[in-house]
Amino acid sequence: MTAYHSTDPRFYHPAGAEYTVSVYEVDTVIPLTTYADKDRAAMNPWPVVLEDDGVGNGYATIYIDAEFATIDLRDIDDVSVDGYPLTWVKPAQQDEVDAIDARLVLNEATDVAQTEAIGIAQADIIALDGRLTLAEGTITTHTGQIAALVIADGVLDGRLDAAEATIISHTNSIGALVNADISLDSRLDAAEATIITHTGQIGALQSADTALDVRLDALEAIDHAAPTGSASAFYDPTTDTLIQSGRATTSAGGTATVTFGTAYTSAPNVVPTSFWGSGYQHATGIDIEDTTTTYFTVRAGYISNGSTVWEPAAITFCWIAIGTKT
Repeated sequence: MTAYHSTDPRFYHPAGAEYTVSVYEVDTVIPLTTYADKDRAAMNPWPVVLEDDGVGNGYATIYIDAEFATIDLRDIDDVSVDGYPLTWVKPAQQDEVDAIDARLVLNEATDVAQTEAIGIAQADIIALDGRLTLAEGTITTHTGQIAALVIADGVLDGRLDAAEATIISHTNSIGALVNADISLDSRLDAAEATIITHTGQIGALQSADTALDVRLDALEAIDHAAPTGSASAFYDPTTDTLIQSGRATTSAGGTATVTFGTAYTSAPNVVPTSFWGSGYQHATGIDIEDTTTTYFTVRAGYISNGSTVWEPAAITFCWIAIGTKT
């Protein structure tokens, strides 16, 4: 690592607070990264802004990782200060300083490691002495046990011969069990295939049951509807077709609003029919003014014989609405 100054990397300029230092590759305008420490753990911003030392002077810590560089110092108006830009050359002794630092760090680490290793070795020697003493006592004990084991070995030989005969007999039995196990595996495979088939059938039945529930809900909604006036309804769940019909009477002003017993998904087609006026020589008429998913409005009236004037009146009429209900 090389520093801006061989002994002090602190960049200083009198009255230079908030001045900026830009470092480029030598004789170019290509920015060069600088660092706030010799180990390059923290990068400086680019450009580096000189901090105020409290009396207006500017300073910054700048380490440059290059042999040569171009340094430009600019004032707060972004104008180069006299004498800048200048060419910076790494101090000749910097490589030697860096090498000495590296060797010192390595030596310190080696000393610490060796000291720890010596301590561990001493503890291991003490522990080994205790283990050797214990091992000697154990060897004496085992010598007597070995003699007893030799005797027991003769007895075990006889028992092993009997065990071998039993194993041969059991091997034959195991062969029969293996054949039975293979047969059971085949039967289990068949049972699993049947279960998979039935599982698929159950899933299909559950889907059909859900669809039927939806249809039944729709039918129950129609059955329990309370339409305005005298009305009836028919619903075909296979096509989602809802047909409603009824009879209503307009007001004296010739208007009426009819509410459907069951709302449609979209506005249905509504057809009204009128009756011949009782006790009058006139023609009556019914006009649909507005149709929604929940109601429709009408306007009714008549024209007397010999007259061209439309007169609103209370008219009884029938209606039928055809649409969809999903």
